[in-house]
Amino acid sequence: MSALSSTSSYPPISGSGSNGIRHRRTSSQQKLNPFGKKISFPPTLEESGDTSGSASSPTKSQFPSNGSRKRDMLVLSTFIKVLLFPAYRSTDFEVHRNWLAITYSLPMSKWYWDTTSEWTLDYPPFFAYFEFLLSIPARLIDKRIVDLNNLNYGAWSVIAYQRTTVILTELVLGAALLRLARSSLDKTTQRIIAFSLFLHPGFIIVDHIHFQYNGFMFGILVWSLVMAREGNLLLSGTLFAVLLNFKHIYMYLAPAYFVYLLRAHCFPSSAPLSLPTLLSSPGTALPTLITHFRPTHFIALANVVVATFVVSFGPFVFLRSPVEYANADGAGQLHGQIAQILSRLFPFMRGLNHAYWAPNAWALVTFADRVLLKVIQILRLASFLPITINEAGVASSSRGLVGDTVFAVLPNIKPLHTFVATLACQLVFLIKLWNTPTYKSFLSAVTLCGWASFTFGWHVHEKAILLVLVPLSLMAADSHAHLRTFTLASVAGVVALFPLIFTPQESIFKVVYSLCWGAAVFTLLTKRVYEFPDGLVAAIIDRAERLYILGFAPLQLFVAVYGWSRQPLPEALVIVQNEARRKAVEAAQISLKVLAGVLTVPASVSVSTSATSAVAVEAVTSTPALAETVTAVATAAIETATTMLADAASVCVDTLADCDCLDSSLIEEGAAAATETVSAVFESLAADGVSITSIAASATSLLATASSSTPLSLPTEAIQEVVQAATQAVEGGREMQFLPLMLTSVYCAIGLLWAFGRLSYIYLTRTSGPSGSGASAGVGAGPNVVVGAAR
Repeated sequence: MSALSSTSSYPPISGSGSNGIRHRRTSSQQKLNPFGKKISFPPTLEESGDTSGSASSPTKSQFPSNGSRKRDMLVLSTFIKVLLFPAYRSTDFEVHRNWLAITYSLPMSKWYWDTTSEWTLDYPPFFAYFEFLLSIPARLIDKRIVDLNNLNYGAWSVIAYQRTTVILTELVLGAALLRLARSSLDKTTQRIIAFSLFLHPGFIIVDHIHFQYNGFMFGILVWSLVMAREGNLLLSGTLFAVLLNFKHIYMYLAPAYFVYLLRAHCFPSSAPLSLPTLLSSPGTALPTLITHFRPTHFIALANVVVATFVVSFGPFVFLRSPVEYANADGAGQLHGQIAQILSRLFPFMRGLNHAYWAPNAWALVTFADRVLLKVIQILRLASFLPITINEAGVASSSRGLVGDTVFAVLPNIKPLHTFVATLACQLVFLIKLWNTPTYKSFLSAVTLCGWASFTFGWHVHEKAILLVLVPLSLMAADSHAHLRTFTLASVAGVVALFPLIFTPQESIFKVVYSLCWGAAVFTLLTKRVYEFPDGLVAAIIDRAERLYILGFAPLQLFVAVYGWSRQPLPEALVIVQNEARRKAVEAAQISLKVLAGVLTVPASVSVSTSATSAVAVEAVTSTPALAETVTAVATAAIETATTMLADAASVCVDTLADCDCLDSSLIEEGAAAATETVSAVFESLAADGVSITSIAASATSLLATASSSTPLSLPTEAIQEVVQAATQAVEGGREMQFLPLMLTSVYCAIGLLWAFGRLSYIYLTRTSGPSGSGASAGVGAGPNVVVGAAR
């Protein structure tokens, strides 16, 4: 197992920062590689007596002056990101535009209740406040950006504005990286790491093409880590609490924060509180903990964390739920807001895997189940072996579309299983962190807790790999073993994000950009911490890892040659669904406008939805002439909706036609099924005896609450039928279409799991203890310094 870390131990770095330079080689600056060849190196900074990063350093000439270096990096990154303004953007772009509209157009009490669009607000309150602040200048630039009913708005004004906000808010990350570099003794290495993170392909792909605000939120995380490095644990905890209220996915890292802040801030660093010490004398363990506990430190930490959550959720506690969503007797209005927010933040209806499998342990398990199923079917093993095949698993929906994952051969995985696996894995790292509460131990635990959640979590998204890659980058230059782990994880993690971008131009860009980034970063860091494999086993592992990385070339070639379509089927169906929904909304709005002109509803009763409906029903039933008119108008409205939804079927044809690997007959069959379904839905209205009175009442009711209610249920049902029919029609082609995505996920999962095991071994076996009693980590604190006091 020692081959995993290249060396048997990692002694503290003498006189260096958190990423000090350490070339492990002989005093003669020569070492034999496994094949007997002598390799010479120039003297290191430590050996030359220069640890300040002065101009005399042999590596200093690699970079220009400090000011121009920062300016060049900012200009380069901004130039690249501005060029990506017209690039492909995912449905997340419309998600955030809709959130701008929700927070600007609706009162706060309706933010987490609105369902005008399917892209409902499902981030914590701080992000909702953030969207509200962004909506103010958006309204000045183009008022249609914040129009709640202006779904799928794609004008150049909204594209330029939203992409610009990503660039500007990402400066939070840039500022944190500058602070990190300035507080390090080995500034050159930290500048390389800062460069690698600010221009990371993950941020380029996910934020500046796909569209999200990860750079901004990871900037808060890096600031929190920097504060922990400098010994300001109170501010570090506050920043992390703020981060949790921006995006709750960072809860994956919370266990490491909890243990570290409790141990390093609420107990003195010199206290003998390691678990082996406490367990050696169980009778005195509790008195020892009580004796060394610092209640004032704990209260201060608890106060800032609780205060952060109060500022975030507090305003919603005192808001009543919108009356149209309350019970008939008004119950649930007062306390329904928090419950509604939590239901949005934690939707447990989803399956084990996301539509595109995240490259984790469950991707390998799911792949193994598919392979076993094929083997059993081909060899007909079920005919003479006691094998039970779950028929639901044969047609499991998680092959490129969102849905639950049902295994055909292996036992199904439940949320409890993933929780236990994640918690058990994290506990191992948390025990190590409690025993050695140093900053470097904390950074490793943060990385590994995030990695454990990614590896064993329930319904993990592929984008969550950034929770691993960002903190791991901060340790990349700690040792050669860390660099090898960083290299493997970065290559596999970035390639795992490639399926997010599938358009031809952007596909070329993502590959070329990632190659350039990797060549620059890996080369610069390798020059600083490279070590030859120590022994034959280590050399074999090193070669195997190199071959694995080279294997990504034929994988991407297969993906391209196989015919990975310009628009994968899952995304195509999302577009079809969105287009059908947009058509349905337009049809419903036409119906409402026409009916509003026929039905005379007094303005005085328009406040209440139920009152408006009652007046509509009374008007229709009491006046025969009016009833006949309403009948004619409603019939025309239905016909309009039918026509407009049928148009969505043509969009279905055009969209699915881009899927090169699908047979044209399947596409035509899907379009025909969609068109027939639309007609059948509306024709069934008369057969089912749906009264025109209820149609008119529903339309008028919607008119009163158009800003916050879902359009007529009639078109919505039609949309669901259209999408379902189209999905069933192309079921035969979907499985083969998903093959390149599945292979990408599985291959990346192999590398990420190996890197996870490597980093776990390094962390758990490395001798990482305090270098002094009661030391506090100031600027440039070493990796093994215990942080014991807050500022």
